[in-house]
Amino acid sequence: MKLYLTTILFIAVLLSVTSCSTSTKTCGADYDQVKITKQGIIQKPIVTDLVVDKDKKTLTKSYTYTSIFAAKESVMADFVKENKCDIIINPMFTYCLETNNSSQTISITVSGFAGMYKNFRNFEASDTANLLPRKLNMLQPDKYVSSSLDIINIPAKNKKPLALIGVIATALLILLLVK
Repeated sequence: MKLYLTTILFIAVLLSVTSCSTSTKTCGADYDQVKITKQGIIQKPIVTDLVVDKDKKTLTKSYTYTSIFAAKESVMADFVKENKCDIIINPMFTYCLETNNSSQTISITVSGFAGMYKNFRNFEASDTANLLPRKLNMLQPDKYVSSSLDIINIPAKNKKPLALIGVIATALLILLLVK
């Protein structure tokens, strides 16, 4: 009888320990930058106007059994479809990752401005002014805007004095350490 009671108690303790499930929750935030790294693509440049909505839009979706990268890609595609836009301007992502023994759920939110491309046209010399940084255009527009499609040379700053100061400072530091 004692062996029977001990066996039942042992099985009850064993079942209670194994039925506990571990769960974790991870949250974070991220923003997205599109970087074009492909090489060898030769094409004729095309210029377009970008129309951006004034209101920031937000979309939250939940995905199971996927990575954070795949969830980001999916929520961006859903954002573009839902808002009928071409691109998300300045997207910001927040996510929560919940993991249980049997499942993993990612709840991800993207917020940004919906942008649409309008007025596609071939690149012309007059478009050069719009592609340079605004500071250069405002200071000396004649110097940087070319009337033809020539390469525009922007003067580089002279860094020789800084290098000379660095060499002298290093030599003095070595002399002080040797003494």
